[in-house]
Amino acid sequence: MSLMVFIGKKVPEVFVVRYFRGPEFPFSTIEHPSGSPATFNTLGEFRSGGFGWVKEQMKIYEGIRLSHDAIVPVFPPKQAKKLLKDRDVVLICLNDSRELTFEPMRFVKYDLGGLVGLGKDYRQTLPWPTTSTEFWPCFDAALRDAS
Repeated sequence: MSLMVFIGKKVPEVFVVRYFRGPEFPFSTIEHPSGSPATFNTLGEFRSGGFGWVKEQMKIYEGIRLSHDAIVPVFPPKQAKKLLKDRDVVLICLNDSRELTFEPMRFVKYDLGGLVGLGKDYRQTLPWPTTSTEFWPCFDAALRDAS
């Protein structure tokens, strides 16, 4: 499972999109965004409860496999550009080696398929499970690189 964290540059809102693995896993590592984003009113609110929320999401959703017909659209049609513009993006991913990876992302197009990572030189990793003391510096480094 992966979480894509969108932090507003002009508005304080933070929202998080959940990505789920398909039923072909482990033979395919493709993930699908699905469901309404989780919303935090400010970055401060995300910082105060975000680590616990991320731990809970990883625990609950790690084993869920989502087929194409079960995908729920994340945004209303034609709203993605409006909702995604002026945001910094950090991907948080739990990989098969039980490492939490933080990767800064950039838009090439304002939709969920229009994001690209900055590459391995910008990734931060931690063994999972981890502590909030270790989590936030890695998140902050990825966020700085995404800006």
